[in-house]
Amino acid sequence: MRINKRAVRLSVRRQLWRNLAWLPFVALMGCSRLDGGPAAPTASSPSPIGAEPYLMDSLVDQLFEVSGPYRILEEGRESVALTCSVFEASECWFGETYLQGVLAEELAGNVIEELGRDFVANGEFNQVQLRCSRALDGDAATCQVDLGRGFGWEPLPVAP
Repeated sequence: MRINKRAVRLSVRRQLWRNLAWLPFVALMGCSRLDGGPAAPTASSPSPIGAEPYLMDSLVDQLFEVSGPYRILEEGRESVALTCSVFEASECWFGETYLQGVLAEELAGNVIEELGRDFVANGEFNQVQLRCSRALDGDAATCQVDLGRGFGWEPLPVAP
């Protein structure tokens, strides 16, 4: 059996051109506008639509009270870090895993309620990380939140 090399080359070329013909179309699909106008606006913050997340100052005080060995003291400041999740159940914990420093169900529910269940669910793996710090002399607490989606730590308002 004799193979026609010319026919094989033509078939390969046709297949290559057929595949390449879709390339400009696919590239244009990634553009927000084909006429060269301004790109579609992008969100500056990962916060979902709705009420902005916050924590009440009294709730932050409770977190410091129950943090126990997870409270960090350094340079005249104390800080706590915890994770909250709404994956299977609403829960918050200090430490690396939910098996370590679990918050009482009522307190965890209050934290998630103030943050907003949808806000927590918007985080990677349906969870967010929180960290709060304050001066040992009774200064107001400051908190930050990380959704784990590449935005890093963002300020989290603490309401009086």
